[in-house]
Amino acid sequence: MANWIDTAKGDVVKSDDWQVVSDLLHQAVLQQLKEFHVSLFSELNNVERDLCINRALKLIENHQSYQALFKTVSVTLQQAVLEQVKSATQDRGHNFDQSSSYKNDSNTQMSSEIDRILQCTAYAAAKLLEKRPQFRKRLYLCFNRRLPEPLRNIAWKLQLRNESIYQDCFNEIEKLKKNRQLGRHINIKHRCKAIIHTEPLFAVLAQEGNLPDIMEIILSYRQLHLKDNASLVDTDYMLLLPFLYLKCGDWNNCTIELIATTIEYYTVFMSTRQEHMKEAGNQKTATSMKDLAKIVISRIKTIDIDLYKALQSALASPEETSKPLHNASIYQSTAMILRPLVRSLFVGFLPMDVVCFIWDQIIIGMSNPQFDCIPAFCSSILLSLRQPIIECKTIKAVEETIIKDCRILTITEIQYQIEQFFYKDLRLDLFKGITGDDIPIVDPIAALSQLPEWTNKAYDKSFHDELLEKRKAEREQLQDHRRQLIKEAEGARKLSAKD
Repeated sequence: MANWIDTAKGDVVKSDDWQVVSDLLHQAVLQQLKEFHVSLFSELNNVERDLCINRALKLIENHQSYQALFKTVSVTLQQAVLEQVKSATQDRGHNFDQSSSYKNDSNTQMSSEIDRILQCTAYAAAKLLEKRPQFRKRLYLCFNRRLPEPLRNIAWKLQLRNESIYQDCFNEIEKLKKNRQLGRHINIKHRCKAIIHTEPLFAVLAQEGNLPDIMEIILSYRQLHLKDNASLVDTDYMLLLPFLYLKCGDWNNCTIELIATTIEYYTVFMSTRQEHMKEAGNQKTATSMKDLAKIVISRIKTIDIDLYKALQSALASPEETSKPLHNASIYQSTAMILRPLVRSLFVGFLPMDVVCFIWDQIIIGMSNPQFDCIPAFCSSILLSLRQPIIECKTIKAVEETIIKDCRILTITEIQYQIEQFFYKDLRLDLFKGITGDDIPIVDPIAALSQLPEWTNKAYDKSFHDELLEKRKAEREQLQDHRRQLIKEAEGARKLSAKD
């Protein structure tokens, strides 16, 4: 972990707020143990311990000292990071943390103090996540934000790692290298070279001299593990490129470990991608793609009626082909237009930095199987190309416009569309199922997130006994009220009987 975080942690632990919250948490845990009918915390297993701690935190989260502790942590971290940045500024030739393996690119000059702060905190956050991967859902807070290199690396690692795949491909790499030397997969290499050297969007990758050889090894591994001896298709090549872009600058002196890690991420991603990203050929994929098109069109119709009408007019027009589209629905035509973008996940259509920005959001959301932001990004691209699309009269013109103008879109443009029209709903979908309200709570007071009166009293009294007394009094009050209602009803019945 970064040294400045260790220093900040020590300062927080010494603070008065930490001591008070520790005492509060201790008492709350004791209460939970009584409710569990357990005498010792050590008798619980790991899952039960987490549940106990979460419930205890729920009980004290609104306490004044608990809130004050957050302020103390914030101020302490701010002071620590500023000191670290000051030290780094004085000696830019060194890394932020000399004990780390973080690579300080001497060619990248930080333009301002804010850049240095962001870089320093991003690296520290990445190290914390690497140490505590169970907190990977904290990355949800970065949705629709550019991930600095350290955070991007750890985010992709946490979501895409698979130890068994890594070991398997690590053991096969030497054999694959021999096959490459024998020219058994030379056709794969030629196609890789053609892709990265003929497409301007991949110019950065073309600068890595031995990249075609590495791509040959990775893709030959994939081909060996395809079902029914299937051949590689164009998306197999295209979807590999963001993983290569992730490690740009490292490929000229790459190691077996780096190749194995890339195969690992690539294989996991290919096996977990959504249905509409897969190759056509079955009804399930076609239905999934049409459903995506329906979502995109319905959102465009809600956001920009003029763009919707232009798309409707263009996509319903007959083409100068043997198969006019005037009978096709707008959903089928939209699915036809969007399918190349979706199946390659925008690789080859958008600049690589924009592609990786979108992939960041998709990979961050992989922890939530119900989360799907691809329709939102498809809609954002169409909204960003609004003006040229409105001028299109045919489906062919729309396709050509998307292919031509996507190449100059920027991260800022995509971010703006997401922020304006989709962020709120996507954030709700992303965080669904991980809020504190989903933590099982036995205590009804804690379930309401309302602290009982005993939290403001002296701490020498038993929390558990005082809660029992309060609940007993509430039950007696409720019973008295019920008796009074019965008594009044009985009196009213007797009066009506006399009448």
